[in-house]
Amino acid sequence: MDQNTRKSVQLKLSFPYDWSNPNIRQDALILNVLNRGIYEDICRVAAHYGIDIVQELAGQLDTPPHETARITRMLNNIKTGFSRAQTR
Repeated sequence: MDQNTRKSVQLKLSFPYDWSNPNIRQDALILNVLNRGIYEDICRVAAHYGIDIVQELAGQLDTPPHETARITRMLNNIKTGFSRAQTR
């Protein structure tokens, strides 16, 4: 991957989360992805950075209860999918 290419491009994310800051920190990028809530993008950052860090950062979100439940459900599904993929 080209070091000068934005992380959102490197990870093939569907939204330019780092458009205003091409040097975005890892945790800020992950939080931006979680806040937008696009399942495919959450899968991509979880695959790249690890599901554990993504789940940990999800705990820092200041979202309404229904959004928190939605993100938690997505992360649980992703974790289950990753686990199943490793056992095959």
